[in-house]
Amino acid sequence: MIIESIFITTAHLLTIRTIISPTYADHVISIDTLTNIIILFMVAYSINIKNPMYLDTALLFAMIPYVDVIAIAKLVNK
Repeated sequence: MIIESIFITTAHLLTIRTIISPTYADHVISIDTLTNIIILFMVAYSINIKNPMYLDTALLFAMIPYVDVIAIAKLVNK
């Protein structure tokens, strides 16, 4: 319960940071960190309810930031 509330608070702060960040690099870093926090929340929730279905979802969701960072890096590099 405490860990989930810490994840939610951190996610709110990262969302605010994403909105007010001045550069693209700050946007990418905050969104990547927010995605990692969401993945950790899904893993903690899966362990808490003893259902491995959310672990598979977290694994699939972990691929999104990797592709996102590569696409944005190519876009900024042009």
